[in-house]
Amino acid sequence: MSSGALLRLEGAATRKNSRGLSLSVMPGDGWALMGDRRSDVDRLYKSLVAGDVERGSVEQPAQASSPFKPGRMNTRATVGGAFKRHEGVASARALSAMGLWDELGREVGALDEEETAALHLAYLLSQPGPLHFLGRWADLLSPWRTAGFFTLLDEVLELGQAVFASTSRAETAARLGKVVVLKADDPRFAGPVGDLIVQARPDELIVETDEPAAVAAMAAPFTMRVTVLPGELHIQAADGQALAARLLTSGYGHIRSVVVRAPTLEDALLQAT
Repeated sequence: MSSGALLRLEGAATRKNSRGLSLSVMPGDGWALMGDRRSDVDRLYKSLVAGDVERGSVEQPAQASSPFKPGRMNTRATVGGAFKRHEGVASARALSAMGLWDELGREVGALDEEETAALHLAYLLSQPGPLHFLGRWADLLSPWRTAGFFTLLDEVLELGQAVFASTSRAETAARLGKVVVLKADDPRFAGPVGDLIVQARPDELIVETDEPAAVAAMAAPFTMRVTVLPGELHIQAADGQALAARLLTSGYGHIRSVVVRAPTLEDALLQAT
């Protein structure tokens, strides 16, 4: 295992005919596992957690935190009782961040789906282990509770603990910082979210102008594609901000406005799959 790695995958695959996944999870890393509708993301996630893959290897230190299984939670216990063995500052902080501090006396079985997800996330992220497997619980959170989850997640990562989760939400992947993208179960990308976005399609510019042909000729050396429409241009360029500045400086009265749209993580995910 790489020096300091909490989890290392070498050609790990759950199917004989799928490509293997290789990566190292280091302290402070946040990883999201994502895939298109043809990918069995949950199957790969569970296999990685259990270290049981069809091909390749999964190396994980014994001290890594294991995922909390719903079957182990006594639904007749209270929210506070579920944390009895893990009482402390970390548990209190996690319960508060997930909006459960005022629900300590409620029975676990009385919680709705989102509250149950929040309880599992609070439990997992309050454990002292260096690596936390979160599953897909974060996908069940509302935007309001997601904000608390992100705050808690940031604190855990800043402490040098690592997080590995499966998700279908781009915002969760962006907050974790690193992502594995599957297409039909084959890994297409594994690395920082920023690197995935850089690989996405070029920036798009919409230029409003009374002389589209003249402005198109001016922009041509720096563009990848130009579409001329009545009163405006649609331009694709590797560096949209630099081209926008050049056009606004050189275009004088020809250009009324320039809007730059950089690729988003959603764009990058769609392009990768």
